Amino acid sequence: MKNRFLKTSLFLALTVMMLFAFSSCGEQEAVEYDITGKSDFSVSDTTFHGDVAITGEGGSVTFVNCVFNGNIVNKGGEGARVIFTGDCQFAEDSECVIESPLKEATMETDLPKFLIFCEAPAISCKNSGAVVTLAENEIKFNGETYPIEHAELFNIDATSEIVPFTGQEANMHNVAKWTENGEEINLHLAIWAE
Repeated sequence: MKNRFLKTSLFLALTVMMLFAFSSCGEQEAVEYDITGKSDFSVSDTTFHGDVAITGEGGSVTFVNCVFNGNIVNKGGEGARVIFTGDCQFAEDSECVIESPLKEATMETDLPKFLIFCEAPAISCKNSGAVVTLAENEIKFNGETYPIEHAELFNIDATSEIVPFTGQEANMHNVAKWTENGEEINLHLAIWAE
């Protein structure tokens, strides 16, 4: 009798633990990822119910087929990249927010950025940052909408040559913001990348 009670109790305890484990599998509340020095870090097939914060510099995180019901906040420094690929989905009120610690930068600075290769959500940038997306996506950046046709400059990725944009064939575009010598710079660039 005692042995049977122990087995039943153990079975019930394991069942409850498995239910808790499976109920959290694939769904995340607010979470933070430090990407310092990481180049191949990825998160796949996950639903985030809270905000997702990215910290660190010189690294990247790739989200593949994820669902975001909160904001995605890039708090990274130089070289911090947040990449969205596959069928990533964003709630209607979700935003990608750049809260970079960089107060001053130049055109050569590797700004923290979002690289979006799926449907693009709105982006807000408090200091320095950038967003790169496919040519067919409009970029919604700090309340302004940027279709590729409105790009000022064109960059041939293979040569890094930058020239005025006059409708050249491009497959991506980039909007960037930074402060240089106390002056706020905004740049919209069409890109041809292989």
